[in-house]
Amino acid sequence: PDWLINPFISLESETFRYLNEPSESTQTLLVGSNIKNRWVNNESYPTSGYRHNATLRASVDNLVSESQFAQVELGTRGVYSIMEFWRLHARVQTVLTLADKNQLIPASYRSLLGGETLRGYAFESIGIENDDGSVVGARNMILGSIETDYRISEYFGIGLFGDAGQVFDNEASSPFKIGAGFGLRGYTPVGMAKLDIAWPISEVEQPWRIHFSLGFDL
Repeated sequence: PDWLINPFISLESETFRYLNEPSESTQTLLVGSNIKNRWVNNESYPTSGYRHNATLRASVDNLVSESQFAQVELGTRGVYSIMEFWRLHARVQTVLTLADKNQLIPASYRSLLGGETLRGYAFESIGIENDDGSVVGARNMILGSIETDYRISEYFGIGLFGDAGQVFDNEASSPFKIGAGFGLRGYTPVGMAKLDIAWPISEVEQPWRIHFSLGFDL
């Protein structure tokens, strides 16, 4: 497996609005690079493999850009076969942003958790809560997941998983949110289909949720 390095320059204009918040617009000139490394022994059903990726991006406040920030995004995930038809998955991802407090960061580069990123919680419901109670994207994020699945037949299996994540802006951080559950697995030529039931372990008063996803493991 080779490392794939993609340097880039990107001029982006974005208009966004969080729920109960006014609309905001940004224009950003970004310079950075993507780095990827991936290997699997089988595309549709890997029993061994990994994927590592890193992205470094920076924007300088000038006549073109309206904000100045630097951000690094790191991620790694792997699949390991304990025995035939029994696999273990692990994933870790983090986003760290360096910027002054008064800088406006585009919504595309701020983090919200929930849904498929942190099962057991509503889609993009975990973020930074403002004084008025609205939830906005955070500058920094840590996310991890561990999962196992057992293949009962050629097309079907069962899975068990646990997710944990945290978002924060500065040194003061919120507690980790944890979700866990189980589900059905369907093995298709275009990746694994997951139908999961998950509970928000950190929010016992919230009900369980159903999640569905389709895609390759790596």
